[in-house]
Amino acid sequence: MARIGLAARIAKLEARRAKKRTANRVVFVDPATFEAKGFPCRGRVMVVVDYGTNAEWEVALTVQQRALIGAARS
Repeated sequence: MARIGLAARIAKLEARRAKKRTANRVVFVDPATFEAKGFPCRGRVMVVVDYGTNAEWEVALTVQQRALIGAARS
């Protein structure tokens, strides 16, 4: 008897539809100042740290590598 109830429960779970609506509320945060950009008015959000563009990354990487090489030589 329990198997019939279990089979019915599994069939019910498999037939259940997923929610079609997704909430894509993203807050971008500046890592230096922790200042939020584009903060939504309410609800849950995903916080994403904004490190800038690829060009900004390249400049920051070059500066960091030169500083590391200079510190290793001293």
